[in-house]
Amino acid sequence: MEELVNKICLDTDILVNFLRDRPQEVVFIENHEEDFSLYTTEINIFELYYGAYKSNNPDEKIKEIEILLERIR
Repeated sequence: MEELVNKICLDTDILVNFLRDRPQEVVFIENHEEDFSLYTTEINIFELYYGAYKSNNPDEKIKEIEILLERIR
């Protein structure tokens, strides 16, 4: 079994706030992505895409999500 040391699982609230450029979440992710492996769940990813498709500009939102997902597992 893989150890859980140096891993952080980000929930939907953190990810959405990061995408909205909320300072607290931006700083948290930027400060931890070097020393920790950042993860999320498939459910959280679904929620991000669901919100993007419901938005006024889904293409732009989807691109932002894809850029974010390149930074996390």
